[in-house]
Amino acid sequence: KKAAIVFGVGFLGKQIFDIGKSAVNTAASFETLRVRLTSLYGSVQRGEQAFKKFNDVAATTPFMLQDVVGAGASLKAFGLDAEETIKPLADLAAFVAGAGAADMFREKA
Repeated sequence: KKAAIVFGVGFLGKQIFDIGKSAVNTAASFETLRVRLTSLYGSVQRGEQAFKKFNDVAATTPFMLQDVVGAGASLKAFGLDAEETIKPLADLAAFVAGAGAADMFREKA
């Protein structure tokens, strides 16, 4: 019985550690993206505005925030107006992914 308790506490401890580690990694990733946006936009304020816009886009599309911010940063790096371009591109990508999935479903049916 004691061994089971020790094992359970150890397992639970590892799960809590893994969750904490994941949270720290996610926070570090977001901070890296924010620094990249600040560099691309030339100021903290403009970088934060872009981050907010990308966050709004991620909330209305099936894509994760990290992916939207990364795509937005890449668009900006190529000289495009990332804040205006990201939403139509995200919508198009979601449509294409959905259409592709529908085609695969029809082929297997």
